[in-house]
Amino acid sequence: MQKITLFTIILLTFFTGSLLAETTGNEALRSDTSASVKQAQRDAHKFKLSKADLKIFRQNRKNSTSDFFKPTTATTANAALLQDSTYVKAYRDESYHKALGQHTTAHYILVDGFIVVDVAVAIFVLFHYAIHS
Repeated sequence: MQKITLFTIILLTFFTGSLLAETTGNEALRSDTSASVKQAQRDAHKFKLSKADLKIFRQNRKNSTSDFFKPTTATTANAALLQDSTYVKAYRDESYHKALGQHTTAHYILVDGFIVVDVAVAIFVLFHYAIHS
């Protein structure tokens, strides 16, 4: 019984860890030091899809050229940068990778639930093992 419980704890720990893994970005673009790319990264840092747009995006996650990721005058600090193709490409890439890491509230509740159950089972097993040893 203890082996099964310990195995379950380990399995839940790995599963929970994979749910919290971060997405990696395009390192070649991120290492570019031009001013327009840095400004695009700063502007896209505040980017967040609405719930409706997030549902649509999740149906086709590979579409990084979607209109969801276009910079607008409202999302850009300097409207003149909207004509700069480097800025637009950097903004699209950064906002796309930000959207890949965006989760719903239900996701965080589920992950936190797994963590709470994992910790509760671990404490139970440790106390049970300490009492019966």
